[in-house]
Amino acid sequence: MYLFLENHRKDNAKFLIPLPVLVEVTTIIVLMSCKAGCPCRLTNEAKSYIEKGDVLQAAFIIGSAYYLEGIVIEGNRIGRTIGYPTANLKIDSAVLLPANGVYVAMTRLEGCWYKSMVNIGTRPTLNLHKVVVEVFLIGLDSEIYGKTLSVHFLNRIRSEVRFPSLSELKQQLNMDRLHTVEEIDRLGVRPSSDELSIKLQRT
Repeated sequence: MYLFLENHRKDNAKFLIPLPVLVEVTTIIVLMSCKAGCPCRLTNEAKSYIEKGDVLQAAFIIGSAYYLEGIVIEGNRIGRTIGYPTANLKIDSAVLLPANGVYVAMTRLEGCWYKSMVNIGTRPTLNLHKVVVEVFLIGLDSEIYGKTLSVHFLNRIRSEVRFPSLSELKQQLNMDRLHTVEEIDRLGVRPSSDELSIKLQRT
């Protein structure tokens, strides 16, 4: 072992002084495993953007799209009556949720990616009050209760709104769906089946 004395000529061997090895030092590297959405892996700036619903800016800071994982639980099944069956997610209470609203997302289910619309909020059109996370997976037509979804947020479409009727809500959802597909194409998001996260670049 040597004690290195800093000097303008750092390559000079005379500044390396041999020292007896008295203590064996062992370095242990601990890798922390954070659950999806766990605040421990987010900077304060990223958290601030997520809380405001600006998930796109948060993604640029994090280096990949912010995501949540949850198990699909049974909901009130109202969405399927207007052509938009949604997967209601059971989310850990410690997970940071983006601000209430409607989001563009990519959802991973059993190795497959789906373009998705996500609603976070109380669903005021239905006169409900509990905040829920519900996901509409475009192109999926099967029961997925009990399965785990990984929802990767790409951008926010709009705030949550109370509509006078389910018919008007459906009209808005039709526009949201179109916007979702267009935004995913604009961002150039095409993850392969073996990718577990989504990288976003500023355009």
